[in-house]
Amino acid sequence: MRIAHQSSLAVVLCAVGGLVVAGTVMGASWRMDRVVRELGPNSVAMRDLDHLRPLVSQLFVTADLVMARRETYLAEGLSRQVEGIDKLLESLGGSSLVGTDGRVTRISRCLVRIESAVERSARLVGEAEANLSALVAELDEASTTIIDELAKLHDAMEERSEAAVVLAGKRERQMVVGGTVAGGLYLVTIGAVAYWLSMTVVTPVRRLSDAARRAEATGDRLEATPRGPREIRELTRTLGSFVANLRAESERVELAQERYRLAVLGSQNGLWDWNLSTNKVYYAPQWMELLGLREDQVGDSPDEWFGRIVSGDLSAFHADLIEHLEGESDRFDTEIKMVHADGHPRWMLCRAVAVRDEAGVATRVAGSLADINDQKLAQEELRRLAQHDRLTGLPNRELFSDHVRRAISRTKRDERRHFVVLFFDFDRFKLINDSLGHNVGDALLVSIAERFRAMLRETDTAARFGGDEFVVLLNDVHETGDAEHWCERFLEAFRKPHDLDGHEVVSTASIGLTSSEFGYDDADEMIRDADAAMYQAKLAGKARYCVFSEEMHAQVLERMHLEHDLQRADLDEQFHLVYQPIVSLSTGEIAGFEALIRWRHPEQGVIGPDMFISIAEETGHIVPMGEWILRTVCAQFERLRSIHGGDLPLHMNVNLSKRQLVHPALLNTLRDILRDFAMDPSDIFLEITETAVMDERHDMTVIMGQIRDLGFRLAMDDFGTGHSSLSCLHRFPIDVLKVDRSFIRNMENRREFTAVMHAIVTLAHHLDLTVVAEGVETRGQLAQLQSMNCEFAQGFLFGQPMSGEQTTALLRQGRRIQDAA
Repeated sequence: MRIAHQSSLAVVLCAVGGLVVAGTVMGASWRMDRVVRELGPNSVAMRDLDHLRPLVSQLFVTADLVMARRETYLAEGLSRQVEGIDKLLESLGGSSLVGTDGRVTRISRCLVRIESAVERSARLVGEAEANLSALVAELDEASTTIIDELAKLHDAMEERSEAAVVLAGKRERQMVVGGTVAGGLYLVTIGAVAYWLSMTVVTPVRRLSDAARRAEATGDRLEATPRGPREIRELTRTLGSFVANLRAESERVELAQERYRLAVLGSQNGLWDWNLSTNKVYYAPQWMELLGLREDQVGDSPDEWFGRIVSGDLSAFHADLIEHLEGESDRFDTEIKMVHADGHPRWMLCRAVAVRDEAGVATRVAGSLADINDQKLAQEELRRLAQHDRLTGLPNRELFSDHVRRAISRTKRDERRHFVVLFFDFDRFKLINDSLGHNVGDALLVSIAERFRAMLRETDTAARFGGDEFVVLLNDVHETGDAEHWCERFLEAFRKPHDLDGHEVVSTASIGLTSSEFGYDDADEMIRDADAAMYQAKLAGKARYCVFSEEMHAQVLERMHLEHDLQRADLDEQFHLVYQPIVSLSTGEIAGFEALIRWRHPEQGVIGPDMFISIAEETGHIVPMGEWILRTVCAQFERLRSIHGGDLPLHMNVNLSKRQLVHPALLNTLRDILRDFAMDPSDIFLEITETAVMDERHDMTVIMGQIRDLGFRLAMDDFGTGHSSLSCLHRFPIDVLKVDRSFIRNMENRREFTAVMHAIVTLAHHLDLTVVAEGVETRGQLAQLQSMNCEFAQGFLFGQPMSGEQTTALLRQGRRIQDAA
């Protein structure tokens, strides 16, 4: 900056003026001494001038005082003030001129400080001018005194020569004129310096300050064109541009603040700001409203927040917060329970982000608090509904499987902790549901659930899988004997009747039991084994329990291997059909064939259907397998007719599984087969097992009627092994009744079986049903069946199941079977 240099120039000018005054005084003194020397030391005039010496000395002292005061007022005062102005102007470049509210008020304050400093300097200059004027006045007064004394001396020195007098007068006038000129010159110098400071510093800065005040008050651009040094003009332009930028930035900040204020007012979330340096927290009014608090009830301490967190959530909250503050997570996002003013806990969602310094240390944390209590309650209700049975309120399969998985994990951690799984199936439920109505059936299921709740411990779990299937998890059962004791208790409890809307209903249970001692790794496997044990209990006579054994376990492992191989097996390469003849007992001729599937296992050889059909049904593989069987049978039937003529009176029997019956694509598959082979559907008899027809979970009569409408004939297979009775045969749309081999095998040894068989044949005839006896192996059985007027039979007596080529060869020999004659 050049102001400091210009102020130094002003000091130099003042110093020059002082030297002029001093020189003038010294010149006057020199001339006076010369006059004294001319007059002589002993002259009267010299003696008269002795009293003037003090005045001259005073004049020298006055001159010295002028010099001293010049240094004080100018060198120290003016120079320091001007240098202070220079420093203030230099500090403007590095100062933050924006206030906390985003305005540029500090610019005007800095300019006011500059103006005040310049005005103080101007006052000092004025004071120096006044003091120097006083000194000049003293010099004038001293000069006047000297002149007066010299006049008196002129009167006393009449005898003095004219030359001396003239010389003295000349010296006097020179001294007076010199002093006057010196004083005037000094005053002119001081005035020039003051005027220069006023025009180059005070006035431009005052104009700049006034422009800053107007810019601050009106928000206009800072515009000032002071006439002054180039530095002041450059400062004006720089400050003008800087103020304009700050004004634009201030407007953006104000707009952002307004948007932020509106966002805060419109948001339902409670904002908070935690200053980690002061450990003070700002809580927005919405934060307090979420917790039902007033502003006078909440301070600025973090404990106002942490103290309201439910104790169970506090440790996890602190852990997440510390993790975020230490930089291990980018955001702080957690769900906590906080105590409302009404005393009830409410779910809150807390989100925050830490503000960090250059070293990465968190200095502040700002975030929001949102009430998610209704949302969490709705989620919990949905989760409860998704994991519980709506009718009974018990856990469903998903939740029960999760409990079993946890129990397996506990057992692996501590081998001393064992548990068991019980699988329940309730007898006669289908009969109760159909005879008394679904409302009574639902009431029965609810009553069963209540008995489970009354008997089980808090550590145990009862669940409903669907229909009348229930499962129970018993924890901390150390011995198999204890588990069997539990089964006895359950059997006894469910032998007692249920009182359902005035109906007394008894529904006993069949229970399958498996234990964690088998070392299960999968919950589904354990449940499956318990189901297998339950199935054995039902086969053994119902209302009992069966414990899953090592033998069953080995069978399950073998079943798993077969399941795996079955999924990978190719139907055309590994499977083939064999055909067993069905013979007319009145003519001895072959009336048809039943198609039976075989599996050529690559390792175990040929496997019968009893080993893999149930697996195919469980896995769903039976659907494509059943379609393949139907198409293969139809192709074989066309070959037989092409060889023996189109009017061959022959039919083919094909087994249809329960899984196929309930499959939605069954009817379309049957239509496609009829179209592809262009055959009479009445030549195909579809055999459905009695257990499939009597399924309590599905009403098979509808789909069976639709199959008959397509032209196919239906046969009930394995009659006598399921739950049906002779009185319910009329309910099903069937054409043929196939009696199970267990009746035929016992007819020769036990008369009651003969009587039952006779009753079945008689009733079937009354219902216009054709009877086929399965498993005929002896001539005695054949004779008994013929005496009962049973129409058809099949079994080893008439022939083993044979390949397609063998059936063709058999028919070429003739349709008549010797053993049937």
